Amino acid sequence: MKTIKAPNLKLITKSMENKWVAFSANYKKIVAVGSTLAEVYRKVKTDNVVVMKTLPSNLGYAPKS
Repeated sequence: MKTIKAPNLKLITKSMENKWVAFSANYKKIVAVGSTLAEVYRKVKTDNVVVMKTLPSNLGYAPKS
């Protein structure tokens, strides 16, 4: 099983809340943002990205351990 590091959530701005975000493979920058997953995949130029749905700022994130 491969473990991935957590993305830098500080990169997510207010305008990206509750949208789909594609991070570069090293998690150092956001390469695409969209309202739908399909929109993000149309925008990215590589398969080497990590995609996640962001949460509204009034919700917290607690990964399962």
